Amino acid sequence: MAEPREGPTQQSWPGLNPKQDEIKFSADRLKNIAKDLERDLERLIGATPGSLRHLSEETQVTYAGTDDWEAGETLYKSLKHGNTYFTEVYTGIVREYRKAIALLFAGAGDYEAVERLMSEGGTGTS
Repeated sequence: MAEPREGPTQQSWPGLNPKQDEIKFSADRLKNIAKDLERDLERLIGATPGSLRHLSEETQVTYAGTDDWEAGETLYKSLKHGNTYFTEVYTGIVREYRKAIALLFAGAGDYEAVERLMSEGGTGTS
């Protein structure tokens, strides 16, 4: 097994551990970034091509085989499982993306946007 490599030292990363009063940011800029990402979130959730809703609907399959076609039934089960797994993974990505956007709004002090975003279905932009 390979030995772990040494990473950059703290001295080569100025500001890696800043003091509270050394952190400077623009609340307006954070809010604008969060709004841009929220619009992208709407695209990921909506009905446009590539969205969660679109892909989960378009990748569903129906079984049209007969009881004596074992290979068809196996294929159907595999495709159905793939659709379910894909939808679960995509849903998890959307959930985590929503949390990241909410953290940006929180950093900007916009707690109403955090509440709206984290409420069920709260993907509207302001």
